This record gives sequence, C-alpha cells and structure tokens, in this order.
Amino acid sequence: MPESALDWAGQLSRLLDRAPSAEALIAEADAALIDLIIATERAKGRLAAAQARAEAAFWDAQIREQQRQGVPRGQRGRGIADQVALARRITPKQASDEVALHRVLLGSLPRTSELLEAGEISEYAARRVAENVLVLEEEDRARVDVDLADQLPSVTARRAGDLARARAQELDADAAVRRHQRAVADRRVSLQPAVDGMSILRATLPVKDGVAVLKVLTEAARSAKTAGDSRTKGQIMADTLTARSCGLESPMTSPSRSSCS
Repeated sequence: MPESALDWAGQLSRLLDRAPSAEALIAEADAALIDLIIATERAKGRLAAAQARAEAAFWDAQIREQQRQGVPRGQRGRGIADQVALARRITPKQASDEVALHRVLLGSLPRTSELLEAGEISEYAARRVAENVLVLEEEDRARVDVDLADQLPSVTARRAGDLARARAQELDADAAVRRHQRAVADRRVSLQPAVDGMSILRATLPVKDGVAVLKVLTEAARSAKTAGDSRTKGQIMADTLTARSCGLESPMTSPSRSSCS
C-alpha cells in the first residue's frame, strides 16, 4: 500500500528527533562533520522539493473545490495563500509568490525540479532560476531548463540566477523589460518587528528611487555632522527618514522624540 503523506511526515519528524546533539558532534571526526553538512544540505533541497509539490497539489485541490462550489472564475484562488502562509508562518504575499514560483518550477522546469529533488541544487538556486523565467513563454522556459541543467549543480545559487537571466534575455530580448516592469509593479514597504522595542522598515524600490532616497539621507547626515551633531550617521539618517515621512519640520535629536504621534 502506498505510504500516505501523513505517514511520511510522521516518519520524517521521528527521524529529525534522532538528529545528533551538539554534545555528540563534539566527538565526531572533522571528515564526518563535513559529510553531515553535505548530507543535510542535500536533504534541505529534497525537502524543499517535497514542500513545493505539496503546495502545488494543495493549490490545485483548492481550486477544484472552489470550482465545484461554483466560485466565479475571477475569484478562484482567494484564501489559498492565507492557508499556506499560516502553515509556513510567512505572510500571505510571500506564500502567494512562493506557490507561483513552485508551480513554474514543477510545471515548466522538470530538469531543475529533478536536481532539487535529488538534492543536487539548493532551494534558493531553484527559486532563482524560476524567478528569471517567469516572463518567458512556455517553450523558452523549457529551453532554459535544458540548457542550464548540466551547469546548475556546480554553481552558486546567485550564479544560477545570473545564468537563467542571461539565457532568458538571449531567447527573448523583451524579457528583461517585462521582468523590470513586473518588479516595479511589486514595489512595496513592509515593517518587521525587531528586538528591544524596535522595528525594521524595508522598502523595495526601483534602483533610481532607492539611490535617490539614500542620497537624500546621506546628505542630511553629512550636513548635520558638519554642523556638530553628536548623533551617529546612522541615527541621523533614521531620524531624518522618520521626520520627513511624518511631516515634521526637522529631524528628531533624541530617541524619545522619534515618533510621528
């Protein structure tokens, strides 16, 4: 009888419970430790492939169920990313993007998928390839997949993305333009909690806009430091960003004033 997904997940959990402890690893030879690093890295790729298959299967099953329930075509897919996000402890936007990439990987890049399933490449490398073929037609995606298959196991994840991007541009000169337009459309600002009552504000912007913002903040810091400001360059840049975003007349000069309220 074929093993169920739940049975396999249970076996995997029990296997991980038996992972060697830090104390046990102290007694291992260096060669054994390197072998363990190699084995776990390959396992991460294989697990990523299993997760990708599960996400794609879940998406397809949910779409079929929504279709059965009579959900209008334009509304199908709503709420699926939220469930994946909850399972993976990521945001719905991240989940939606991940599932989209996994569907491209499994549906259009069979050789790259096989390398990931075999642990020959990392999840990040597979993602980088998928990201760079998103804008291509199905036929061109397949050509990139074939052309890069022999190279991917021997290059870094970043190099894998660079190779995929270069080949995509060779096959479709307009792909770079469409990829840029897609990236610009995805510009956003996000906030992530940090320790000690702090937060991390991230902005994903076109290069020219990002450079312009950084230039303004850098010049503000340079000017303040020249005038004898005792704050660090980073503090001045952070305070200037907050002040200008909140419409304050001048940058704050102490943490207690660094608030828009």
